[in-house]
Amino acid sequence: MSIFGGDNSLKDATALFLLQLLLILGGGALLAVPLGRLRLPKVISEILFGVVLGPTCLGGIDSFRENVFPPESLSYLNATAWTGSLSNLKHQILPTAFPVLARLLSEIGIMYTPLGEFAIGVAAVDDVLLWVLSAAANSLANPSASKLDSLYVLLCTPALILVLYFVFRPLMMWLTAQTSRSGWARDNYLMVTLCLVLVVGCSAQIVGVNYVFGAFLAGLVLPHDSPASAKLRTSLEGVSTILMLPVFFATSGLKTNFRLMATGEIWALSVLMIVAATMGKTFFGLVSSKIAHLSVQDGLRLGLLMNSRGIVQIVVLNLALNANVITSTIFVIMVFLILMTTVLTSILLTSNTFRVGDPATAEMHEKIEPLRDGV
Repeated sequence: MSIFGGDNSLKDATALFLLQLLLILGGGALLAVPLGRLRLPKVISEILFGVVLGPTCLGGIDSFRENVFPPESLSYLNATAWTGSLSNLKHQILPTAFPVLARLLSEIGIMYTPLGEFAIGVAAVDDVLLWVLSAAANSLANPSASKLDSLYVLLCTPALILVLYFVFRPLMMWLTAQTSRSGWARDNYLMVTLCLVLVVGCSAQIVGVNYVFGAFLAGLVLPHDSPASAKLRTSLEGVSTILMLPVFFATSGLKTNFRLMATGEIWALSVLMIVAATMGKTFFGLVSSKIAHLSVQDGLRLGLLMNSRGIVQIVVLNLALNANVITSTIFVIMVFLILMTTVLTSILLTSNTFRVGDPATAEMHEKIEPLRDGV
């Protein structure tokens, strides 16, 4: 099939997939240049360019949608996107697994301070609760499921966490220790770890929590302070953060049709949700700072940091949309909420009012930390 024979090369699935990747990766990278100067995280540019490619802009043109992003071709993109989210969430709890939060912590110079570590920990707990509530909501929304099914999901989730902590984690710690003594363990560490994570993902899917949440939980209990773990993280992050994760964010943008926000009522609801979400997280930060004997300014920083949404929130939204738990309009409103709160948080936290350290020093620490771990 070629253009010289009068054929439409875009009818070839491979050629079309490569073109879609080129548009998503190239366009997102170009948009990240001006937005990066505003100190906005890259996830913003990736979602926004997906919105440009989607029904809000170019996807609203029939010829573009039918030739470049036809519905039947999106299965390849979705497979790539979900693989990327699974890979990224597998090494969760590490700063690099919270790309938006980690970027902000680095920008204001508190990545390796007690407040920074506390923020990462709170974000992890917040994400776990979000996953559990999302799983329960998906069960309730299933017309063939009973109310007891949601109860079973809520009971199985802590049981799964206990099994991971007392069985999976010791096994992984033993395997990690063997990498310094056994050539087989060192050569097959990546394969064995991925297989075990897939087992956890399948187990989570079986109990009704979702396989992506299983990868997230596996990442929480995986040891990450050894040379083998650091090498594993480096091997996965290159592909997932450069290729697969941008595709995931872009496909989320492709599903976002801001034309649905055409009424004043929807805009009013969106603004109200942004205000409520921001005020609620900020209030939580202030209360936590009081309990932890932190300063009021640190409490404000913590509250604002919790307003920076990342991959987990986007994943949960996509799962809810696919399960018909939320409508396309609610999905658009929530994506708008994520974009606006993350942008506002980035601008506020990188201003001189909230900066507490030298970003150059924070960058230096980020480069030294892996070396200290033995990379």
